[in-house]
Amino acid sequence: MNTILYGNGFNRLNDVVSWENLVHVIDDSNDNCKVPNTLQYEGKVLSVPFETKAKIRTSDGDILVSSDHKILTVRTQNEVLIKQKIANQMKAYKSNDLFDELLRLNVEHYITTNYDYVADGALQSMSYSEDLSERDKSENTFSIHRKKSYINNPDKKYLWRIHGELSNIGSIMLGYYHYCSYIGQIKKYIIGEYVFAKRKDKVGS
Repeated sequence: MNTILYGNGFNRLNDVVSWENLVHVIDDSNDNCKVPNTLQYEGKVLSVPFETKAKIRTSDGDILVSSDHKILTVRTQNEVLIKQKIANQMKAYKSNDLFDELLRLNVEHYITTNYDYVADGALQSMSYSEDLSERDKSENTFSIHRKKSYINNPDKKYLWRIHGELSNIGSIMLGYYHYCSYIGQIKKYIIGEYVFAKRKDKVGS
């Protein structure tokens, strides 16, 4: 079983907004850029700490709710806005010749810290089709099991997005809490105590 771990370097070859510019949605001016933007996330979300529970209302006074019927507060709305801004710009990301060559290698598993769907589009352009029976999006926040698989008989490739994906804004990994909690979940997985949304029994390696 061959496996490759790749990050955002391939996207740098294209004329798109760089990762550095994307995460500048998260302001780092308070510490003169000493801490990475991705770890400034909580500070940005909690920038108005005494109003984090305030409900957001429309001009008619109606309380705003999310698509899953949760009441939006200043904090949750700020979280959604930050991640949505990043996700919206990443939708323009496309493949390139070098990345296509990476996907043509004799590799079965591709693990990525990217949130985008560049690999999916590239594989589909190479006549791969998704095996929906293998899709695992059962985690809401973490991404230990988050995967898709693509088939072009007899070849099969798996895509593992270990830092979340664009279609699930909550899974996009940003901030100390998300990173540190993820490490704890990996530990639970290793010792067989990992539990996630759609599977309440404990699972492990």
